[in-house]
Amino acid sequence: SICAAMPLRCVVFDLDDTLWHTIDTLTIAHDKMEEVLSERAPNVDASTETFRNAMRESAASNPTKAHDFTFLRQDVLKTLTKDPALAKEVFDIWFAWRNKPSFFPGVLEALAALKAAGYKIGTLTDGNAEPCKMPGLGEMLDFTVSATEVGASKPDAKCFRACEQKASMKAEEMVMVGDNLIKDVQGAKDAGWRSIFCRPPPNGFVGSDRDI
Repeated sequence: SICAAMPLRCVVFDLDDTLWHTIDTLTIAHDKMEEVLSERAPNVDASTETFRNAMRESAASNPTKAHDFTFLRQDVLKTLTKDPALAKEVFDIWFAWRNKPSFFPGVLEALAALKAAGYKIGTLTDGNAEPCKMPGLGEMLDFTVSATEVGASKPDAKCFRACEQKASMKAEEMVMVGDNLIKDVQGAKDAGWRSIFCRPPPNGFVGSDRDI
């Protein structure tokens, strides 16, 4: 096949439950958000389930923004607090912790080895983490692509085309590493890439619809 004939030159990683444990990261971020709300807006119910349901309602009311988790969270916070300034403050606190994940053992070392071997390294996520700003990870990345940036979620081919464009490479030179068989593995194959399945943790998310 063409893929087998062409050497790989770029490795693209999913983020949540591929490079770090999503539930651990988001639980800490949510707890920090709740702490602030309990002090500044004690009448607001920001429990995990309530907030998740509110985000789903926001997605249903804003279908063109359903892939944009930053918009959804900010929309819900504005609705719950009825205070745009407080909503922004709370979001900023949540977002700071969202971008402080604990990487799975060996992740940064593996990426460094790939980088040293001459591969381009990229990330492709449906979530709203900012890997380029994460110490230890950001300096190894050649590019990042998010669903918000593309305007669509994986497995939409637009996501993979955006990676090819940023990498300045052909589909046959790309490989996707991710924990979701539909979004990452099948999405990559449909786009003409190769793919590697990364088994998620036992209590990991399946897809990103629970990415609160």
